[in-house]
Formats: sequence, structure tokens, C-alpha cells
Amino acid sequence: MRKIKHQGSRKNSAGTVPAVSSLQNSWSVKLWPLLLAVFFLVSPLFVVSSYTPDGRLFCTLYDLPKIYFIATFIPLFALLYSFNLYFNPSAIESCSKFIRSNLGVKIFLLLLLAMALSLLPSLVVPAGIYHFVNYMLLGILGLILAQLFQQVRLRWVAVYALLLALLIFACLGLFQFYGYKIPFLLPILGPASTFGYRNPAAHFIALVIPFVIFAAGRHWSLWRNSKRSLQLAFFIILLILTATVLVLLFANYSRVAIMALLAEALVVPVFWFMSWKRGTNEPSAGVRRGVRLLIVTALLLVVIISLIMVFPNSRKRVGSSFNKFQQGGIVRLLELRYYHWGN
Repeated sequence: MRKIKHQGSRKNSAGTVPAVSSLQNSWSVKLWPLLLAVFFLVSPLFVVSSYTPDGRLFCTLYDLPKIYFIATFIPLFALLYSFNLYFNPSAIESCSKFIRSNLGVKIFLLLLLAMALSLLPSLVVPAGIYHFVNYMLLGILGLILAQLFQQVRLRWVAVYALLLALLIFACLGLFQFYGYKIPFLLPILGPASTFGYRNPAAHFIALVIPFVIFAAGRHWSLWRNSKRSLQLAFFIILLILTATVLVLLFANYSRVAIMALLAEALVVPVFWFMSWKRGTNEPSAGVRRGVRLLIVTALLLVVIISLIMVFPNSRKRVGSSFNKFQQGGIVRLLELRYYHWGN
């Protein structure tokens, strides 16, 4: 009888065991969307109640538990992504190419190097190390997310999770702001200033609004192509969400958030136009698109300026900023902020 020699598991040309690679691809398809959905849904929802200058309650973000939550997820993302790279040599090549060709990554690495060198003569070394580690962890997170978001499916999972968090946050905030107390939110009496509890909530709303607009545009395009009522319903829901969070933001009247909206009204339409322009070579279509770009930008500016005029506190805050600028220039406008921003 002929003796058969045991060959072991046969590897493919990429150097991975087919069974293990198949298993890895299977959990990767299911696990990454779940993790991204949890991360982008939960991290904005660490909220408490705080007070506005006129004494009303307002739902706002709470930094400390959010920082701990994000810091817990970063090593988990890093471990799973390293596992993914180990079984996918092509992913390693794609990751290294991304790092070599991306200017933002290089600038961030230079920033980390500068921070590390600044720790040498620092008087408060523990605080410097704490901030350095935070920036490094956030850089790792950004690098991993940039790689994951090459897949359009994962990108939209993150966007819709973030929009769901915004919806929950806006509902809680409106209930609180108009006098309904929510038992599980404990009020914190904090200063209504640049570094108070009120502004982070407004900043969150202002930064997420462009994602609401992009998602609404996506569902409008899907409805035009398919004429399915579900896509139209999603489009209408997203428009209602936009109106709701705009009301909440202007009721909160954070100057910086309102200025951010004005900047977004100029930047987002241009970004949309440039993205579309890369996919067409028709000059006449480009002219029509440019006219639409100007119309959309003008409409956004009219809406934001109208909201500023409708809400008295927002109008007063923005007006005071321009008055300070006229009276004493930018130095007067930014007084008492240099110390904090410098640190």
C-alpha cells in the first residue's frame, strides 16, 4: 500500500489560506458595518442638560464619556484592521500607497513630530503627553476610516448612523429647550460662552448638516431614477430633519456655529459642483450646472440670513460680532480667547 504524505493546507498565490481568507472576508463584510454604525451612532449621544443665558434648559454634548468611548474603539478598530491587512496583501499595498500620496497624512505626521519635540522643554509634561496621545489616537482612527471609506457601502453606513444620532439629539434638545424635562438628563449650570456647555452642541449640528444635505440629494437622485415612494419619503424626512436642527441651532444662537453655516453655504455647493464636473466633458452642461450652483448658493445664504433675522438672540449675537470687529478689529473680537486657544 502506498504511503500518502500529508501536505498540510494549500495556500493561494497571495499567501493566505483559502479557508481562513474566506472566513475573514465573511466576518469583515458583516462586522465593519456594525462597528461603524455603533461608533457613529453612540459617540455623539453622550448628552446632559445645561442652561442657556436666559435660564432655559438645553440638551448638549458631554465630552468626558465620549472621549473614553472613542479611546476604547480606536484600539479595537486598529486590531481588526491589522488583522484585515495580515490576510490581504493587496490591502497593505493600498494602505501604503494612500499614506505616500496623501498630503494630509504627511502634514499630520509632521504635527505629531512637532508636538513630541515640544514636550522636551515643557513645564507640564504629563498634560503634554496626554494631548499627544489623544492626537495620535485620533490620527490612527482617521487613517483607518479613510481606508474603510474607500468602500461606498461603509461610507453611507457611517453617514446614516451619524444622521440617526443627529435626529435623536435634536429631539432631546427641542424637548429640553421648550421646557420638557427629561428624567435621565441631569442639568449642569455652565457658562454660556465659547468654552461653555452650549457651543459644542451647536458645533455638532453645524458640522453634520452638510451630511444631511448630501443624503437628501442622494435620495432625490434615487427617486428620480426609480420613482419609488420610499426614496421620496426619505428625502422629505431628511428635509424635515434639516429644518428641525436649524431651528435648534438658531435657538441656541452660537456665533461660531452660525458663521460655520455661512461658510458651508459657500463651500458645499462648490464641492458638489466640482465632484459632478469630474464626471462630464460637456461645456454646455457645465454652464447650466454653474448657473444652478449660483442659484443654490444664493438660496442657502437667503435661508441662513433669514433665520438670523427671525431669531432675535442670533441676530443680536451676530450683530455684536460685527460691531466689535468695526470698533476694535479682530483683536478685540478674539479677546479672552487667545489664552485658551494657545494652550
